[in-house]
Amino acid sequence: MGALIGLCWFSAGCRSHDRQSDRKANEISALASATSASARAAHDTVLLEAAKRRARLLRHPVGPSLAVQAGVGLGPIRFGATVATVERLMGLKCDELTKTYCRMIDAAVEFKLDGGVVSEIFAYRFDRPVPDDPGKTWGVFAGGIPPDLRMTMVPEAIRAVLGAPKSSVRLDGNNPNRTVLKDTYNGLELEYDLNPQNGKLMLGQLRIFRPPSP
Repeated sequence: MGALIGLCWFSAGCRSHDRQSDRKANEISALASATSASARAAHDTVLLEAAKRRARLLRHPVGPSLAVQAGVGLGPIRFGATVATVERLMGLKCDELTKTYCRMIDAAVEFKLDGGVVSEIFAYRFDRPVPDDPGKTWGVFAGGIPPDLRMTMVPEAIRAVLGAPKSSVRLDGNNPNRTVLKDTYNGLELEYDLNPQNGKLMLGQLRIFRPPSP
């Protein structure tokens, strides 16, 4: 009888031990699966970001090469131009059109609208984030400031041609574009962003505006 009781106790103990072993094995298997899935997801994310970066680097200037004219406009596009005129002269349609702006994302240019006509013109550096449009970045601006100033140039090179700005403001860089310097000329405002690749400043945005009346 004692042997029988001992046998029953041993058997129950074995079953309990087996259940614990099975539970631990399941937990280990689940953890391994979760780890593997997480690793796959991380790997896929890296591949996706690399693919997006390659796609961005393959982007070329879009639209006509128009001269930035401080206080006047962009090439033949002047203040007061309608959206239809802008699209005709750019040879492009607005990617995003609202009552306040016409954006041509790949061309990296934005026309601010007031009453349906152009009131300000912006151009952006390649890969700068599009405001209020998560995940989108500007393309490559084909135009420039005569004679040969382009987006991403350093402020020293631009000042050597344009001269000293009327005003210059330093920023802390704590913004989505890492903007740290803003130079204002008569009818033209230039923003310089910090380049994380080399620690230098680069022209990230230009704004053409009507200078105030004397």
